[in-house]
Amino acid sequence: MPCIRWPTGFICPRCSCEHSYQLTTRDVYECSQCHKQTSVTADTVFHGSRIPLAKWFWAIYFLGSDKGSISALRLSKLIEVNWRTARLILSKLRTAMGHRDSLYRLSGLIEIDDAFVGGKEKR
Repeated sequence: MPCIRWPTGFICPRCSCEHSYQLTTRDVYECSQCHKQTSVTADTVFHGSRIPLAKWFWAIYFLGSDKGSISALRLSKLIEVNWRTARLILSKLRTAMGHRDSLYRLSGLIEIDDAFVGGKEKR
């Protein structure tokens, strides 16, 4: 079954087999050759999380849309989780963003839509 993770269909991470079946009771795919069970969220920032994906996506939205950054307390109120959960989500997302920044470097002409130039004049 094609999806974003496997656009050409399932590929087993252990043996590279292309045949699997879905275990609907656990929402995982099982390789028909080596029987390794893999979920769509395995080896992603969402791996092992009990937080619904919708809350993760809202957290990503709020983190990306805030000009500075968002606090764990504010995020906890916005997505209705406790403070520790919000802090863990933010930590995982910021780590993933840091890894992304180390992989991709900007080059060529770069344009931005906001700028702060100057400040208070010294007297």
